[in-house]
Amino acid sequence: MSTKSNPGVYNCYAKAEPDEPMFTLLGRDPVASFLVGIWIDARKKLGLDTPEKLAEASACSDALHDWAIERLGPERMLEVVTAMHQLLLEYAKDAETLGATEMLEESKARAAVVQNLTAKEPATT
Repeated sequence: MSTKSNPGVYNCYAKAEPDEPMFTLLGRDPVASFLVGIWIDARKKLGLDTPEKLAEASACSDALHDWAIERLGPERMLEVVTAMHQLLLEYAKDAETLGATEMLEESKARAAVVQNLTAKEPATT
């Protein structure tokens, strides 16, 4: 796991290409641990990472959760956890839920862009 003071083995800042876009989640964000969990699940299902990297991400998710509890307090974090659980249940229960529909549409749009690129340009190494 990486921190500002102690970069980890999978330090994305050190590995980022010049001007490569990135999105940072901080421990003070009460939904960060949930988002990392979703990232872990997706990467695992797609076979994109090693078990070691996924284990580090899982430890990071736990640390993000603990940090948010410390900063927000357990009562507020319980509200967030309950709300996130409900949101995830809605996504899983009904693909027509606004959030799920938007994610599906965004995914389709991104797939179309990639398909257009692969049809027009040869693969680069």
